[in-house]
Amino acid sequence: MAAPLIELRSVSKDYGVHKRRFFGGWIGAIRAVDGVSLSLESRKTVSLVGESGCGKSTLSRLILGIERPSAGEILFTGRQLGKLTPSQSRDYRMSVQAVFQDPWSSLDPRMTVGSSIGEPLAIMGTHSKNEIKDMVSALLVRVGLKSEYASRYPHEFSGGQRQRIAVARALSLRPRLVVLDEPVSSLDVSIRAQILNLLTDLQESDGLGYLLISHQLPIVWSLSDQVAVMYLGQIVEFGPADEIESEPLHPYTQALILAVPPTHPDRKRKTATLPGEVPSPLNPPNGCRFHTRCPRAMPQCAAVEPEFREVAPRRWVACHLY
Repeated sequence: MAAPLIELRSVSKDYGVHKRRFFGGWIGAIRAVDGVSLSLESRKTVSLVGESGCGKSTLSRLILGIERPSAGEILFTGRQLGKLTPSQSRDYRMSVQAVFQDPWSSLDPRMTVGSSIGEPLAIMGTHSKNEIKDMVSALLVRVGLKSEYASRYPHEFSGGQRQRIAVARALSLRPRLVVLDEPVSSLDVSIRAQILNLLTDLQESDGLGYLLISHQLPIVWSLSDQVAVMYLGQIVEFGPADEIESEPLHPYTQALILAVPPTHPDRKRKTATLPGEVPSPLNPPNGCRFHTRCPRAMPQCAAVEPEFREVAPRRWVACHLY
């Protein structure tokens, strides 16, 4: 059986916290990602969902190589990142690209669109200037724009067009995995559908794997094959997107879904809000980290950390209820 494109094995990431005023000093460490294991494959979309500050963006930076894990291993096609040869590291950097949330700030306003898309190719030094120019033109056409737009600047485009440009730039190195960090949250609803359709078409044609980070659950359900639910740095539920949408197991997942308003004003269903606030990551609760807010908490939840295990075919959850 072939190895996953990217595999995380018990990956953790710590950040030291110091006082900023007067004499400074060490306060403690925040474990932004805590023992996460996850596999990402070609032609599949895995989504990370959870409240702000749960560790989704930190996990994406670890996968992109922007950060290094404090513990655990990240493997690329079965090879540990820290042990890759220079040529293998270069292959990894080309194989993993990103599309970020804000199309207004992710493009350099001083560079033409053609220069922004072609910059990764120029840095890699694998193509001539004429080849890069031709490739940029082809990429613009692939994402639904005109090739002559290469000579224009970002301020001449709408938000949806800018995000198409960002997608073209991510595709320039022919990646195998693209990290989508809230790729449509800043766009109008009608434009969101166009970008999502574009991403779906590109995945089918190029065999791309996606890691989608999003707060918008309707987008997660429509685009994802699998969903990982994060809370305070840990994955508390993982499984097929359609099964998690229809039958969430973890109380936190249930609360996230119930917090989303119905898609139609005439549609009636139960809604709920989570009580309290997310505990400080400097001092997370003992036992299950969600027990301080969980409506179904039991005495053992405050004392014993639940094991993350498979409770049904392809369904994983960390909860004492199961």
